[in-house]
Amino acid sequence: MVFLQTPTSLEQGHAAMFELLESPRPPDAVFFQTDNLAPGATMAFLSRGVAVPSEVAIAGFGDLAMSALLPVLLTTVKARLEAHGREAASLILTQLRARGPFHQYTTSVTSCWSGRAHERLRVIFA
Repeated sequence: MVFLQTPTSLEQGHAAMFELLESPRPPDAVFFQTDNLAPGATMAFLSRGVAVPSEVAIAGFGDLAMSALLPVLLTTVKARLEAHGREAASLILTQLRARGPFHQYTTSVTSCWSGRAHERLRVIFA
């Protein structure tokens, strides 16, 4: 595991992957908390002759437009912010209408997420 300081960048993803490639057991899959890092990591693997995604799968979070410019498909998770906002507002209004003590709500927000995956990682979004 590699920890990076925020804000993150393409360059940090690139450097982190070289660090992981030098480890005794290089990864066969990498998940980034942001798509900012994934393109740099992809380019690091490709520059070392590691095939993406057949030898190493790379996934990110954010569905950034720059990911579409990569020579290989990036697996990504997209948060539907408008749907998140509607769900949050609905929970707040429900609580306010109850006029009772605060209740903790657990709700499914799967409708607020979508993804694009390479065939090898399709199970992530099934």
